[in-house]
Amino acid sequence: ESGPLDLWRDQPLFTFTAEWTDARRADRAGDLESPDADPLETPGWLHADRTSYGTNSYPRTGVALRTLQGLLGDGPFLRGMRHYAREFRYAHPYPADFYRSFQAGAGVDVQWYFDELFRGNGTVDWSVEVEQARKSEPRGFFQGEGGEFLERTVGTPDEGAEKKQPWRARVLLRRSGTLALPLRVKLTFDDGSTRAEVWTREEQLAVSWKRLEHEGEQKLVSVVLDPLRAYYIDRDHSNDGWFDAEDELAPWRWSERALAQVQHWLFFLQGLGG
Repeated sequence: ESGPLDLWRDQPLFTFTAEWTDARRADRAGDLESPDADPLETPGWLHADRTSYGTNSYPRTGVALRTLQGLLGDGPFLRGMRHYAREFRYAHPYPADFYRSFQAGAGVDVQWYFDELFRGNGTVDWSVEVEQARKSEPRGFFQGEGGEFLERTVGTPDEGAEKKQPWRARVLLRRSGTLALPLRVKLTFDDGSTRAEVWTREEQLAVSWKRLEHEGEQKLVSVVLDPLRAYYIDRDHSNDGWFDAEDELAPWRWSERALAQVQHWLFFLQGLGG
């Protein structure tokens, strides 16, 4: 059970992650300063500028490794890191040594991942769009069994009849960038039921979009990409979810952040004044 300290630290009404706090999320913010200037494998003296060097030395390395952990799971990731640490303790490994040793310990082949994010500067941004409405009854001219054309007319239905029509939703997933990772998608309906989908890496490499469809009595209330937040590498989290209901807390969250910046600025001015 959460106590006063947890409420003060997490501020559940004013945070995007009310359930838990992850201090390493700051790495993502640092990575976004220069996400594709130079590959991680770039020697320190060959970076484009100080920002690229600082980003690759710390934040982007953390983002790439934690995304790899989300891709493989805790077990394989930790086995790979432990095997590498044991094999090269007190040694001076090159990047290729890390790639080989990690994969040997983890028991997986993810050389493509190292090529994309360590030897290359791959980036990705997933997004979701949704169109939803009740299915309308067919009307107009239709050809009958004897070949004649018949007109089907529908009177103006009352509110109760309109609600009996099933819901039809079309979900469009998009990917921009060169990196492709298997992406989990969670659809939630108004009766509490959920539907899990996976947009595979192979599908993303073939086509940069995917369409999901739903038709039934249940209304779609949310679509969330990467619901476990396993991937830190996504460049824009603001388009990773669609919600049917309006988020009334969002203005308060952003206002709290804006006021916090004003407060820091006032403290700075106070310090200048002695």
